[in-house]
Parts: sequence; structure tokens; C-alpha cells
Amino acid sequence: MHPLLNLIRPRQWIKNLFVMAPLILSSKLLECHSLINSCFAFVIFCLTASSIYILNDLRDIEADSRHPKNRYRPLPSGAVTQKQALLFLFVLLIIEFIVAFFSIMNHFLPLKFYTVILIYYAINISYSFGLKNISLVEMFLVSSSYVLRVLAGCIAINVTPSPWIIIVTALASLLIITGKRRAELIMVKSNEVRKSIKNYNIAFLDSMIAIFSTATIVSYMLFTISAETIQRHHTQNFIYTSIFVIFGITRYVLLVKVHQGAESPTDLITSDIGISLAVLFWIISVLCLIYL
Repeated sequence: MHPLLNLIRPRQWIKNLFVMAPLILSSKLLECHSLINSCFAFVIFCLTASSIYILNDLRDIEADSRHPKNRYRPLPSGAVTQKQALLFLFVLLIIEFIVAFFSIMNHFLPLKFYTVILIYYAINISYSFGLKNISLVEMFLVSSSYVLRVLAGCIAINVTPSPWIIIVTALASLLIITGKRRAELIMVKSNEVRKSIKNYNIAFLDSMIAIFSTATIVSYMLFTISAETIQRHHTQNFIYTSIFVIFGITRYVLLVKVHQGAESPTDLITSDIGISLAVLFWIISVLCLIYL
């Protein structure tokens, strides 16, 4: 992969699919206008996230150079200079502004959507400039980025966000982040790389993984049998999709705790056939229940 392309981490764009979740769960997938709006929202979030990645990498060059894995990133490895990264960041922001202006002028995305984008920027810039060094706070800030994606997806297609989708997203993201911190703690022997890790240990993170995995499963099952879900989709069969959620979460916990899973949750989720199939079958089952 070209160093500049690697700098914006296109593999991480899979996280931005959370923006599309409201489109599927609101039964609007087949509506052309809603589909276009969600696609614009996805593109905007990809540009936003990539610009944050560059900013974060510029701030973390020294720490990343001491990290056993991150030292191979474009900036600490020297494949991309700081001036090149700054110029590329500026280009990304210009492209994002053009896309945003086009989407507003053509009534694809409302101004309220860009309020969420500004909040996303504020949280992540604060994270990059110091809050990532505060234990627990940094985990909840990263989790909020996933929740903001879902909220933005709801705003993009003009639907009221369900409390359940917010709760499940927050808990699932906290589970993913906790698994990542556990992998980092095992991989990195020095606490100099990420200061917040010094207040974590394996026992604490394992207890958090147990809490978040259980809470995510229970919350999702409550979502499937809630009156709101049954009334919106006219079916009581959503509960059967829980089997894929339970399997996927259990498989993730197995990989993280038993097989010392990869530091990147994206790599772990996309590379493991068990989790990939669980996600695929969950999507298929949900689509069948809503649209058939």
C-alpha cells in the first residue's frame, strides 16, 4: 500500500459502517433518497476519521517509534515526512468541505449532521491532545465516536434514534476497545507508549470484558423483544438473530483472552472467519426479517 494511502488507514473505514446501521434497521434501505444520504454520510465520516488519524499520528510520532507495531506506520518509519502529512491533511479537509457543501446545497444532509461532525472533531482532537492519557476516560471517548456515527446515520435519513441502538452500540464499542487495550498491555512491556495503560492490568480488563460482553448480549436481546422493535418491523422473530450476536461476541472474547488476539479490533474481526460469518449471517437474517 502506498505510504500516503496507508496514512489514512482505509482498512479502518469499516468502523464507519455504523453510519449505515440506522438505514438498515429503519426499513429505509430501498428508499433511494435515504440510501444516497447514508452514502454521503459514510464518505464524510471516512474523510473525517482519516484526517483525525493523520493528526493523531503527527502527535504520536515519538511514542509510535517505540511501539513494536506502530513504529512501522508511515510517519515514525519515515516513509512520509511531517510536511507531506500536513499537506495531505489539508487536502483531505478541503475535499471534505467540498463534499459537505455539495451535500448541503443539494439537500442530501442537513446542517444538524455537521453539528455531529464538529462534535466528533472536538472529541477526537481533545483525545489526541491529552485526554487519551487519562485511563477509562480515553475508552469512553473512543466509544462515543461509535455512538456519534450511529446518531449521524439517524440524522442523515431523518429518523429518531432508538435508545436501544445507542445502548448496544456504546456497550459493543466498549467491549472492542477493552479487548484492544488488553492486547496492547500484553504486547507493550513499557508503559511509556500509552500512558493510560499504566493504570490497567489484565485482571481489571478481563472483568471489564466480562461486563461489557454480557451487557451487550442482554441489551441486544432486550432490543429484539422490545415493543418498539416489534411494532416497527411487525415481527417477533428478531430474537432469533441473537444467536449470531452471541456467537460473534463469544468468539471475540475467545480470541482476545485465550489466543491473545490482535491489537487492532478491525484486523481481528475482518481476519477471523468465525466473526466474519457471524456478522454476515446477522446481516442476512436482519435483511430477511425486515425486507421480505
